[in-house]
Amino acid sequence: MKKTTIAIAILLITGILTSYSQERDFDRLKKLENLEGDTVRNKLDKGKDTLSFRFGKKRYSIIKHHNPNSHDRYTTAVSDWSGFRGHWSGFGLGINNFFTNSSDFELPTGFMELNERKSIEVNINLFQHSFGLNRNFGVVTGLGLTYNNYRFENDITLAKLNGKVVVDHKYNNNDYSVEKTKLTTCYLNVPVLLEFNTRVGRRTRMHINAGVIGSLRIGSHTKVVYRNLIPGADNDRKKAKDRGDFYLRPFKYSLYGQIGIGDIAIYGKYDMVSLFEDNKGPELIPFSAGIVLTFF
Repeated sequence: MKKTTIAIAILLITGILTSYSQERDFDRLKKLENLEGDTVRNKLDKGKDTLSFRFGKKRYSIIKHHNPNSHDRYTTAVSDWSGFRGHWSGFGLGINNFFTNSSDFELPTGFMELNERKSIEVNINLFQHSFGLNRNFGVVTGLGLTYNNYRFENDITLAKLNGKVVVDHKYNNNDYSVEKTKLTTCYLNVPVLLEFNTRVGRRTRMHINAGVIGSLRIGSHTKVVYRNLIPGADNDRKKAKDRGDFYLRPFKYSLYGQIGIGDIAIYGKYDMVSLFEDNKGPELIPFSAGIVLTFF
């Protein structure tokens, strides 16, 4: 009995598909264009007489042929559906600064006063994965690197002393001419962002995303570029680089937001923890803002 039922079902399905593929009136196919819902998106390419629609995670295309010698008036093709895609991977540049006590820009006297114009953040986000809830909304994650360059305004550097990070003034005298001095950090980032996409005009898309970024510090160092002014000493340009952790937090998490049109976006990021470990240095809350070129 079961075999008979299955055979009848196969014959019915085969008959329906055959009849449908030989349908001469293409206008009946156009009715599919009016279907709506989260699981069905339809687009009729009138120039090519092709109707595409989505079912689940697949795109189904029905193509009408104009060759009078062809026995098959219609053919079908199946491909992956290019639905929601987020905007994380890309390259970005921004400006760094700090809040103290999470409220203002005032820094402890003589400690890490920044040259803001030259305190640059570099973001290199090479990998992303998008989880679409529908075509315009979803969750984005991935992997990226951030380099933070904190360029000091004064001729100082950093050192570790008695379990704390302190200012080192050894270059701040008449024996040296300092060209630049900075702290550089490098973090490995994993974001979890909610993103909404919409269309602006016929071809341009706009996106807004926001969420949290978890960051693991994978490198840090100070660098001083200087010349020796002591009479009789070598006064060639020199670089002093000190690789160390300087009691920087090994892990941090940040709030992140981004808005863009097409492949260009602006972003803002605010750390939820201090730059240094508790009781190892002053409470400095990093933040940054800039521009990013997205690609996926």
